[in-house]
Amino acid sequence: MLWAPDSQRFALMTRLGHPIQGVDVYSRSGETFRKIELPDLPQANIPERLKHGKKYPHVASLNWQEAEEWRKNGLLVVTITTMIDGEGSSITATRTIVLGFDRVGKPRIVKSTIKYETGTD
Repeated sequence: MLWAPDSQRFALMTRLGHPIQGVDVYSRSGETFRKIELPDLPQANIPERLKHGKKYPHVASLNWQEAEEWRKNGLLVVTITTMIDGEGSSITATRTIVLGFDRVGKPRIVKSTIKYETGTD
């Protein structure tokens, strides 16, 4: 669980099963918290061109969502990661999304970037 600086919202990571995890956001509504409907978050897909013809039979994470931080200005940073491996190497796609919230608490995507990394065993 990751609390916003003003304690009016929190993000909760929910394990949906290996290798998938999601993020839910809750906002204070009077004495209780209610779940906020997030916009459809873009996925972290790995393009075929990055595989260079190699086989990657193991999916270590598939669009694994994690709330990274609440910024002081109320923005929430979420990462979405997909990692595949095989044949002595791996490829990771990490999408970073910044969510903003309007006065009534409705979220919107402020920024979305993606980064790819390759690795060897």
